[in-house]
Amino acid sequence: MSIGEFVRTSTTLILLGLTGCTGMPLASVPKLSAIDMTTTPPAEIRVALVAPGGLVFKSGTARMKVSLQTRDGALRTERSFTLAADKTSSSAVPAGENEKVTALRLSADDARAFANLQSILRGLQQQKSGGSLSIGLSAKGCTINPIPGSVRVTAYLKTEETGGYVTILKDADINKLAGQDLTQKIEPCAKQPG
Repeated sequence: MSIGEFVRTSTTLILLGLTGCTGMPLASVPKLSAIDMTTTPPAEIRVALVAPGGLVFKSGTARMKVSLQTRDGALRTERSFTLAADKTSSSAVPAGENEKVTALRLSADDARAFANLQSILRGLQQQKSGGSLSIGLSAKGCTINPIPGSVRVTAYLKTEETGGYVTILKDADINKLAGQDLTQKIEPCAKQPG
């Protein structure tokens, strides 16, 4: 079952504890619709965030939230999965001048937990239940030096089916997503990451 057959996908980026909704770029839809959420290997799922170089995503705060609801409302579940640093993938994602790539993958424990969610999806497929699935990303950040202007973020997703990173959020201004000026609310990091 592909995302296009079973679910309506929306991407939610949650940064700094605040939520904003956005649409994915139209050019990404064909590649994302090829993803089979019932069988894609969880250990192959990768997420990459591109943000200003002065913004640091705090270790251990990155999460991928998957929400599933059947059309008839009989089943509604939400699972949060920990994303761990994936240093081997950051060079595969383009970044502009003064930008930094943070590449992430499911932790080993959460890759197993994601496989359990896939069994629920397969059961719904066998029952021919329709529904919706949304995927949200969250990460808390701090600054190592002032960021002039707004904070713009691009997010990518990679699975076995996509073969490479696919843009799910392009150059999004978190101030506009949140409807308020978050740039002033990002706290300085306690110390320079090293």
